[in-house]
Amino acid sequence: GAKVASRIYPKIIYSEDFPSSLLADVEIRSAADGNIISRRITKSSGNPAWDEQALKAVDRMAVMPRDEDGKVPPTYTVGIRPKN
Repeated sequence: GAKVASRIYPKIIYSEDFPSSLLADVEIRSAADGNIISRRITKSSGNPAWDEQALKAVDRMAVMPRDEDGKVPPTYTVGIRPKN
């Protein structure tokens, strides 16, 4: 989880000041080589603008990091919060 978060957070572009209490759960589907095939909100933060920023950050990441065993999980869900 920390590897995924460390790749997503630098990709977030803060177009507005979001409360740190927001949390968007994003499901990421990836190919065996790590390329992201799709992503979707599985639990909305309640703020459509934040949900969209979370999805865009995943898009910018483009490739999922590999696990310790060198594999990429086919489906992964990560919670994304604004960092203040």
